Amino acid sequence: MPAGHAGQPAISPHVLRTLSEEMGADIARAFAERYVAMLDGRMARIRAALAGDDGEHAHVAALSLSCSSSMVGADTVAGLARKTADAAHAGAVDQARAHLPELEACAEEAATALTHVLLRTGEGPGPGGPGEPL
Repeated sequence: MPAGHAGQPAISPHVLRTLSEEMGADIARAFAERYVAMLDGRMARIRAALAGDDGEHAHVAALSLSCSSSMVGADTVAGLARKTADAAHAGAVDQARAHLPELEACAEEAATALTHVLLRTGEGPGPGGPGEPL
């Protein structure tokens, strides 16, 4: 699996495995696919809100990204999105904006890592092949 930002894993595979075990491999896979498909739009909403000095919309968009990132194990993205959301909510839009380059880089790394996992599991439900959870 590709390494993430600053040597941290881009995604935590145990989170995906847990999701797969609790919800089923098909649901976990669909959730991960939807996360990747929606990531550009989520980032665009955060960028637009911050560009327009709209702290409340930036807060909501970044909080949404944080929650969904946690669900797929993109912990670094979740943490940075949370910092962005908190700063935006506090009215510190410049501070929130300062997190954006790192957030964008980590989000791209997470999307790449998730895509890698999804491609690798295309022939079976898990990273190791058939029978192993996502």
